[in-house]
Amino acid sequence: MVSGTLRRSLTRTAAVWTGGGWETKVGTAPGQVPPYGKSPTPSSRYGTYLERGMLRNGAAYPFLLPAFRFGVTHVAPQLYQAVFRPGWPHL
Repeated sequence: MVSGTLRRSLTRTAAVWTGGGWETKVGTAPGQVPPYGKSPTPSSRYGTYLERGMLRNGAAYPFLLPAFRFGVTHVAPQLYQAVFRPGWPHL
């Protein structure tokens, strides 16, 4: 969306401990629409169309899955190493 509605609609929940680890949910907030058009597509639906390639031209423009993969393969291991590195004082 040219208006930036999709970017502004990205949201997350607070990180909570679930017993097996930390959990947070990331995605598009429902109900936000761009300021133009007679029947604008909500950002949550538009984000799904982009992610899965459900646009008229059939092209996919994923943005959440690559971010998730980066977090799992790069950020999470670095955080784990920073917290549980050798010499960390365990109580």
